[in-house]
Amino acid sequence: MKKIMYLQHVPWSWIKQRPHFLAEALSDDFEVDVYYKKGYINKVDNHTNKVKLMEFFSLPFSRYQTILKINNWLMSKHLSRKIKKYDIIWICDPRTYTFIAQYITENQVLVFDCMDDLAEFPSVKNDPNIYMQQEKKLLDRCNYVLVSSNFLGDILQSRHGHVYKEKISVINNAISTEKIMEFNKILPMEKNDIRADKRKIITYIGTISSWFDFSIILKSLEIEENIVYYLYGPKDITIPNHERIIYKGILEHGQVFSAMEQSDMLVMPFQLTKLVLSVDPVKLYEYIFSNKPIAAIRYGETEKFKDYVYLYTDTEQYLDIINRLVKNTLFPPKATAEIQSFLLNNTWNHRMKEIVSLLKMEE
Repeated sequence: MKKIMYLQHVPWSWIKQRPHFLAEALSDDFEVDVYYKKGYINKVDNHTNKVKLMEFFSLPFSRYQTILKINNWLMSKHLSRKIKKYDIIWICDPRTYTFIAQYITENQVLVFDCMDDLAEFPSVKNDPNIYMQQEKKLLDRCNYVLVSSNFLGDILQSRHGHVYKEKISVINNAISTEKIMEFNKILPMEKNDIRADKRKIITYIGTISSWFDFSIILKSLEIEENIVYYLYGPKDITIPNHERIIYKGILEHGQVFSAMEQSDMLVMPFQLTKLVLSVDPVKLYEYIFSNKPIAAIRYGETEKFKDYVYLYTDTEQYLDIINRLVKNTLFPPKATAEIQSFLLNNTWNHRMKEIVSLLKMEE
């Protein structure tokens, strides 16, 4: 069985997302060792026995340049001693490639899994030139580029040239069959919560950052008294102080569907930034499984969900959806059987068949 050095750009203890699911799915066909920097914040218990976890030490406060340089040196030294024994090197962040490029041999297959346009993140956006150079060097060397959305593939080509088109494959995000199995684990409700006997619970699950559209949330609260928002997930911005916006913290992996089950509607209220436009929203796959009404901002990557999700383009359309919710005239657009069929074709195991077929071409 071939061995993969899987270089994850977020700690394994971070909220579970694409890198975690792909690493575990790869383990059915490969021996996977996941390398990642030690995490210090927003930690959750992502227990796994499918892959070997190889946490390496890094100093906290890496936002400071001196500490970042030390951490990069530590990473380079740590990985350089391990890399030769692997057949496939899997990279999620071009910045990682800089520190290991010299140790990768011609016989090793290099995969770049691009889940976000990292150039649009604040840590990169302020000084993008170095990152762009790192990204191009990775594209030059890698055998395969996996992108989570068509938009991301177009961005890479527009940024660095259409010469890379043959390397790029679109592997959308998906839903975890493991999460589906854990659907019946019900979260205990806190007694001081505002309950749905009078107010409809509208839930968001995911990272809360600069792209979150609080203006539309606040407008809906101003118009409708009988709604309350529950927000779950890591946050790096201040949440507006409002008695009907309740921040519930970070969910454990097995609790996501339980939180959705207790909701009357699920939402994805994003501003259409360049970063958002490149995202294939994994949360919509999970939302759809809950068989609850869903409202999400309309853009290119959400169009494929239009038969299962209420898409809106402006505040007026969003408020109309909220009004229907309050009046009990908002229902899931599709029947349960159709939802199940959609999700069975959009599991991480299904995506892995596409990836394995690519990697097998190297044999």
